[in-house]
Amino acid sequence: MEIWKRNLLVCWFGVFATSSGLSQIAPVLPLYIEHLGVHDLAAIERWSGIAFGITTLIMAVFSPIWGRAADKYGRKAMLLRASLGMAIVVSAMGFVHSVYQLVGLRFLQGTISGFYS
Repeated sequence: MEIWKRNLLVCWFGVFATSSGLSQIAPVLPLYIEHLGVHDLAAIERWSGIAFGITTLIMAVFSPIWGRAADKYGRKAMLLRASLGMAIVVSAMGFVHSVYQLVGLRFLQGTISGFYS
C-alpha cells in the first residue's frame, strides 16, 4: 500500500473515532448533569445543549488555527497534540463537581481537538 493511502486511512480512522466519541456523549450528558446537582428538567436540557454545543462551536473556530499550525509543524504533531489533550480533558471530566466545570472542560476540549482541517 502506498504511504499516502496508509496515512489517509489512519487519519480517517482517527477522525471517525473522535467524531463517534464526541457524538456518543449526547445520551449520557443529561444524566451526568443531573448527577452534578441540576434537578430541574428545563435546566438539565439547557445545560446539556450548552455543554454539547460548545465543543463543536469552539472547534469550528479553532480548527483553522490548528490547520495553520499543522502546515507549519506537521500533521502528525498536531494529531498527537489533539489526542493527548483530549485524553486529559475527557479524563478530567470524570472529576468535575459542578456543571460550570463541565462546560469549561467541554470548551477546552473544543479548543484542543480542532484537528479536522
